[in-house]
Amino acid sequence: MNEEEEAFSRTLDRGEKLFDGYLQKAIESKASNLSGSDVWRLYDTYGFPVDLTRLMAEENGVSVDEEEFSKQQEAAKALSRAGKGSGAGAGEVVAFDVHDIAAVEAKKDAVPKTDDSFKYQSGNVNAHIKLIYRDHAFPQDTTLIEGQKSFGILLDRTNMYAEQGGQEYDTGSITVDGKAEFVVENVQVYGGYVLHTGYLKYGVLQVGDEVVVQFDEVRYLSCQLFLFSVPLFLDLVLTERPLHMSA
Repeated sequence: MNEEEEAFSRTLDRGEKLFDGYLQKAIESKASNLSGSDVWRLYDTYGFPVDLTRLMAEENGVSVDEEEFSKQQEAAKALSRAGKGSGAGAGEVVAFDVHDIAAVEAKKDAVPKTDDSFKYQSGNVNAHIKLIYRDHAFPQDTTLIEGQKSFGILLDRTNMYAEQGGQEYDTGSITVDGKAEFVVENVQVYGGYVLHTGYLKYGVLQVGDEVVVQFDEVRYLSCQLFLFSVPLFLDLVLTERPLHMSA
């Protein structure tokens, strides 16, 4: 099985577990429809095919709230058109300064340096939030961070590459399945502390939460393909026969 097949298999496994939770919620509330918001989240956050969700719902005697689904879809498109690939805080730079690093190091018992050895492996990794960072402060949760403002998260472990020595940083997501999603737009390392910066798509995160860290595998594979192709291109150019110029 190649990397793309493995990634799709993981998507299906994770999506099916979440679907089961959403289905149980509908059954317990005696609803005839699955929440359109939940169905959109399955697709938007986890890449679970909408048609498959509809089919599974039908097999279990329920349908999808198509009107709510369409509203969520349109809201996401409007957000994208408004330029939120970088939050309501588009253009914000979230970075540690020397005082922030000193403050983090003073918390070394509770906030260890990030174990990023998982970046050499494929697939997601489970981790715990050790610190939340916004405007030189370290709140215990995200409740007071304005909707989609940019902030940072330190984890005890990560599978994401930080920007370093010519290495492009990863993008992706940090999620509590079905409850919260943090969109990772940048990853930087400060003295062994890997800071994931981005914005909260929905929900609330707090220090201590167990999360799933997922890098953008399509972007990663594209970068790897580019890095692989450059030497081949240069080799082709450098070994090409020179043009014969007549006098």
